[in-house]
Amino acid sequence: MAEVVGLTASIIQISGAGVKLSTALYTYIGTAARADQDISDIAGDVALTSNVLDCVGKVFKEDDSKTVISKRAIDDASSIIKRCEGVFEEIHQLIEKRRKINKDGKKCTSTFGKLMWPLKEQRVELLRRRLDSLKTSLLVLLEVLRFAGERARGYVSLCRSNRYYILTITLGK
Repeated sequence: MAEVVGLTASIIQISGAGVKLSTALYTYIGTAARADQDISDIAGDVALTSNVLDCVGKVFKEDDSKTVISKRAIDDASSIIKRCEGVFEEIHQLIEKRRKINKDGKKCTSTFGKLMWPLKEQRVELLRRRLDSLKTSLLVLLEVLRFAGERARGYVSLCRSNRYYILTITLGK
């Protein structure tokens, strides 16, 4: 009788392990199947960040904004740009290692690349969060530069009254 109880416990334990393994495999397969969509999402994130970089670059090129751009703003922009470049390069390497050229001569995610994707999923998510943070930093910098430009042109004035700042915007100047 004790043997039956022990055997039953072993069967239940192994069954539980099988369920866990099955769940893990289904999760892995689902993640591998999402590899192409994840790569597409990353491409969108990179494109958005590139657009913001382009906007910041245009502000730096404007003649009238050169007088309001401080050394600190230049240093901050340089730092953010270098970090963006590093994240872009890391994403490029991560993706290219999982791609191959198909019969049509186009690049696509290889079967092996899709199978290995779940192992890199956390890294990809970290890179996406970094890119989002850098994009936010660039947008803040862009708005500060625009505000400084508007203030220098006299369209915006800022004065302090007691504990508050009062922002005055002049239209149609």
